Amino acid sequence: CSVSLESSPHIYACLVCGKFFRGKGKQTPAYTHAVEEGHFVFVHLTKGTFHCLPDDYEIKNEPSLNDISEALHPKFTKAEVEKLDENQELARDLFGRRYLPGFVGLNNLNKTDYLNAVLQALAHVRPLRDFFLLAGS
Repeated sequence: CSVSLESSPHIYACLVCGKFFRGKGKQTPAYTHAVEEGHFVFVHLTKGTFHCLPDDYEIKNEPSLNDISEALHPKFTKAEVEKLDENQELARDLFGRRYLPGFVGLNNLNKTDYLNAVLQALAHVRPLRDFFLLAGS
């Protein structure tokens, strides 16, 4: 959890800012975030279900959330992983900024810059990266 730094089977990611929070009931960090920040749509990181807070209802059959569902628990084939280093073509994000697909930063969770730097460095060690990408397949 971004606030309490506790782990739980019920962690929800805010789809507006990307921070993650424990629980969704009243008196939980996710509920408080929804009320204070006006961020209302969350995804349950384990189940992949979408919820509207603070009203606490599940969002079902919403086509605009399909891409998030597919990206939540990605699976890669060995052939896809082998092609990662061949890609030299830049893509564009929603704001028109160019980026090389596959390299994404992390949210800063209060003094975790060092962790982001270490993970980014390890992600460039091909055998290690490939091991973790293929672990879920």
